[in-house]
Amino acid sequence: MDNDIKNFFKEIRKLDDNIDIPAFEEINIKRNSPRKEYYALVGIAASFLIVFSLFFTDEKVQTETNDTDYVITLSDENTTNTESLILEESSIYSWEAPSESLINNFND
Repeated sequence: MDNDIKNFFKEIRKLDDNIDIPAFEEINIKRNSPRKEYYALVGIAASFLIVFSLFFTDEKVQTETNDTDYVITLSDENTTNTESLILEESSIYSWEAPSESLINNFND
């Protein structure tokens, strides 16, 4: 069994050795001119310079200040008047399921 497989692959290799492989054509890659690369690098450097100069300048922005004094007073009123924000009194015990009428009226 193993010899059959080995012989089969030997024959395949012999057939592969007889195949003519075409020559690989050389491809000339056209590169960008160095001048364009230089301009791109200078543009990137200038952009970084502008960004850093905007963020790291020592000039402080002057803001207008108002000389208005605010006084906060706290009053200690002992009032016991409380108003409930919940107008209806609802309870889980008074809740009915929307389908409850279907169960009650099923036998009718």
